[in-house]
Amino acid sequence: MAAHSQLSSDPWSPASYSTHAHFVPAIPSGGLIAILSPLPTDIIIDLGCGDGVLTLEIQNLCSRVIGLDKSENMIIAAREKGIREAEVVPAENLEEWVKENELEGKIDKIFSNAALHWMKDHDKVFAGMAAALKPGGKIVAEFGGAGNISALEQALIEALDKRGYDGKAISPWNFAHPETLRPLLLAHGLSPLDLTLFPRPTILPTSLHGWLDTFGFSFCSVLSEDEKLKYKDEVVAVCREKMWDEDKKAWVLDYVRCRISCIKQSEKEK
Repeated sequence: MAAHSQLSSDPWSPASYSTHAHFVPAIPSGGLIAILSPLPTDIIIDLGCGDGVLTLEIQNLCSRVIGLDKSENMIIAAREKGIREAEVVPAENLEEWVKENELEGKIDKIFSNAALHWMKDHDKVFAGMAAALKPGGKIVAEFGGAGNISALEQALIEALDKRGYDGKAISPWNFAHPETLRPLLLAHGLSPLDLTLFPRPTILPTSLHGWLDTFGFSFCSVLSEDEKLKYKDEVVAVCREKMWDEDKKAWVLDYVRCRISCIKQSEKEK
């Protein structure tokens, strides 16, 4: 199938993602899906499905999987991979989408990989998940947790601050700690089974420039085209001492992942 043309207004690039960040779905793949335990009768939402690599694995194991992502470029790529149901839906709008599609209380499981840290309003996201799930339904998610890429994020913020911007406000990420998530989950009738924070140092398959091209678009959005390259060069230079492994001849990022699984309570349990 011919590659789709990328929408210029959408900063996500499936081609860049596949080149510079193919480790994102590859590392947690089987283990995370095993925790989800898809059944042949399940209806599952993959929230923040990206280009559909893991969605396709889930689709082969259950009755119906619906991939949702805020990026139209990624949704087009997911459809091209063979995802039968894939829609552009920002996660913060999940509750409204569930109601519009008459899916309240009809979803067996919700899966999410490397997406929740891109969602600033976790309270709203979990409200949508709770609205979608059946009582006893399950959420399994893994994403950037507290401390994730801390040195890199700081370098990105400080380089913008130097240019007169509020780098912290521009950062698109919400790297939450499990203990800040616990009360949010409980408030929406979601009983935690596992809330784990763990380091996962990650070797980049290409370069830090490639990673910034793929994921650093929010920081670059306020800069002119001329400024963007100088900005990224500066960030790379600042990070080289901490993140370049001379022995491996590779960039190693200080990824920290948060893994959660929880069950929607029945009305009796609330």
